[in-house]
Amino acid sequence: MPDIIRQYKEQQTFVMVKPDGVQRGLLGEIIKRFEERQLRVAALKMVRPTEQDIRNHYPMEDKDWVTRLGKKSLWTFADAKLDPVKYLGTDDEYTIGTEVVQWLMEYIAGHRVVAMV
Repeated sequence: MPDIIRQYKEQQTFVMVKPDGVQRGLLGEIIKRFEERQLRVAALKMVRPTEQDIRNHYPMEDKDWVTRLGKKSLWTFADAKLDPVKYLGTDDEYTIGTEVVQWLMEYIAGHRVVAMV
C-alpha cells in the first residue's frame, strides 16, 4: 500500500457527543453513521468532563476564537431579527463571546459526554 494511502487510512479524529446527544440516546445513530461511511470507532468512553478538561479542549484563552463565537452569535441574532442588546445587554463581539464560553462551560461541565476516536 502506498505511504500516502496508509497515512490517510491511519488518521484519527476526536469526536465528542455532547450532553444533549447522550441524554437523547443518539449515540447508536451517531456511530452507525460513521460506520456507514467506512469509518471505524477505535475507542469510546463515557466521561464527565471537568472544567479543566473543557479548557484543555477548547481554546478559551484565544481572544480571536472567543470573538468569533460572539460574531457567530450576532449573526444568529440578526437572522432571527432580534436585538442582541435587548437580550444580552451588548452587541460587542468579544463580550458576547465570553458569555458563550461561560454557557459552554456550564453546558458541558459535570454532565456525561461520550468521547470517541
